Amino acid sequence: GLYYGAMVVIAVYNLLIYFVLGERTYILYVGYVLCMPAFLASLGGHTFRYFWPTLTEWNDESIIVFLAGVVIFAATFTRRFLDLRNFNRRLDIALIVTAVAGGVMVLTAFVLPYRYNIRTLIPLAAAGCILCFFAGIYCWYRHQETAKYYTIACGFLNVGTIVLMLGMSGVMARGSLTDQGHMVGFVLQFVLLSLALADRINRERREREEAQQIALDLSQKISKSREEK
Repeated sequence: GLYYGAMVVIAVYNLLIYFVLGERTYILYVGYVLCMPAFLASLGGHTFRYFWPTLTEWNDESIIVFLAGVVIFAATFTRRFLDLRNFNRRLDIALIVTAVAGGVMVLTAFVLPYRYNIRTLIPLAAAGCILCFFAGIYCWYRHQETAKYYTIACGFLNVGTIVLMLGMSGVMARGSLTDQGHMVGFVLQFVLLSLALADRINRERREREEAQQIALDLSQKISKSREEK
């Protein structure tokens, strides 16, 4: 309950910021935040118990759809947040392919059996996590200011994802560590990403204000020069 409540608060907070600023990065982040708890709730049986207790087929499909949604929104959010189109075109294309693959998995969720979809989607999600983490490290190396927050946040996400996947695949025994431990990592990751988004907006605002001040000073100098002439 604490986990789902925290995720809803984070989603609503960033959704309100999107309505105020109109920055598309925030709506992608909201989609990312909402898909993750929806996937975990479907996986843990909470949605089946409280929302669709009679829809057994959709319960299996929802796990695939929400996990694929995590892949789609994570990839598109990372591209936009790190501005990979200008930093590294190859990484940008790789994340586009990852997001498209996630979209394909959404469609196959209603066609192929669950066992085939989950065996394909888990490696895709793991590869997407690694790719996003590598993109953060690369941009941090290239001295992008907000990339360090993103990379640290992805570190928490990767730990939580690895624990969850090991539990799902049977490598680790299911218990408190696999069932609840990953939730702590996810919450920490989303909180850090919210702070990184706020830092990015503040930095861009400062840059705009500095550019406006420079333009104003230049205009005043030109005007003064004209008056002297």
